[in-house]
This record gives sequence, structure tokens and C-alpha cells, in this order.
Amino acid sequence: MSASAADDLSAEGPSFPVLVKLLATALVLAMLVSGARVAGQIVQSNMGFAGYVVLLAGLVLVLGSYLTMLRSRTAISPTHIRQIGPWRREVALADVSQAKLIHIPRLNWLITTRLMVRVRGRGLYTFYVADAAVLSGIQRLGLGRLPRPDEVPR
Repeated sequence: MSASAADDLSAEGPSFPVLVKLLATALVLAMLVSGARVAGQIVQSNMGFAGYVVLLAGLVLVLGSYLTMLRSRTAISPTHIRQIGPWRREVALADVSQAKLIHIPRLNWLITTRLMVRVRGRGLYTFYVADAAVLSGIQRLGLGRLPRPDEVPR
């Protein structure tokens, strides 16, 4: 693989497809509307402080996960794969001991493509991929088309 082929491996894009984001938006909005409808009953109930804390924590978790999904991005380079979401996940390709791509081409609008990688000494990481260029780079890597160390741009 030449240096230009190594450059072709670099790509970045959204982690989740648009229709998955729209479906998540509809579900979160439905949850908020349902919550607003019963808010009066919740306030009048004899739930106690701990119950309100649990409800608030659940709301924060759902909204935080939703916003993270909307903004999450996955990138691949000749040396690393990374995903930026609530926290940055980055794995050096040289440290990957095993990889599995879970991709259903005709349903990728609904079932987000996942790359699961086992990293020596660090465990298992999952990266979500919605961008065609990132998926293409991952598939090329899976076919053994990794750049040699002298071909990696510095």
C-alpha cells in the first residue's frame, strides 16, 4: 500500500445513521410528552425525596445518552480508530488482537453497524459506524490491507 493509499484510509463521520437519530428523537419526545402528562400526579404522590432523585437521574441519563448519540463521531486513520462521544475512545490498530464487524447492509438505516475490537491488555471496545467512508476503511483493514509502518504518514 502506498502513502496515498494509507491516506485514503483516513475518514471521519457520524456514528449513527440519520433515521436512527430520528427514531431516537421520536422516542425521547414521546417519553417527555408522557412525563409531562403525569407530572401533576407525580408531584401530588407521596413518593419522597429518593423517588424524585431517581426520576431526575433517569431523565438526565436518557437526555445525556440522546445528546451523545446525536453528536457522536467515529474516525479511522492508518494508525488509530476513535470515537468521540461522552468520552473519547481511541485504539491503536497495532494493539488490536481481534476484530468483528457487525453489519447488516440492507438494515443499516435501522441497525447501526458496530465494530468490536479486542485490545491486548485493555479489553473489548465497541465503535459505532454510520459513515460509508469510515465503513469502507474498516472493511479494507479487515481484508488485511494495513499500511506498513514505513508507509504511515507522520
